[in-house]
Amino acid sequence: PKGEATPAAVEAVSYDKQIRPIFQAHCQGCHQPAKPGGGYVMTAFDRMLAGGKSKAAAIVPREPAESFLVDQITPDGGEAEMPRGEKPLSEPEIDLIKRWIAEGAADRGTAAEPKAFADSAAMTPTAPSLKPNDACHRVRLVARAMMAPASM
Repeated sequence: PKGEATPAAVEAVSYDKQIRPIFQAHCQGCHQPAKPGGGYVMTAFDRMLAGGKSKAAAIVPREPAESFLVDQITPDGGEAEMPRGEKPLSEPEIDLIKRWIAEGAADRGTAAEPKAFADSAAMTPTAPSLKPNDACHRVRLVARAMMAPASM
């Protein structure tokens, strides 16, 4: 029928806009570098994959059922392991996290190209590009290169 969303029309889940706010509100108070609960840090996108002391993969891209994080946040009898001592995440929040993982657990927030956990090249920092008005800086770089001793 007209007007209904088809699977192709459904927008991908955004880590930056949709998932990170859930983690900030419910998880990162205990899972941060200064206080890594269970040895697990959730404040840095690239550190969430590996997991913590359990040695279980916290997030397995495209496999929510294999992701320890999903196991920890899914209530059983109204209680969930995480967030510990707090009300469980809502069903829509859990469903969104599962969908994000099923889509590949990518960080599509601000980059033009998605950075997926499975893409190690995405975690490699890149040098900032020069803007057209950085002509003086370019001249200095070229001059430095020209004055550098030749390697033998």
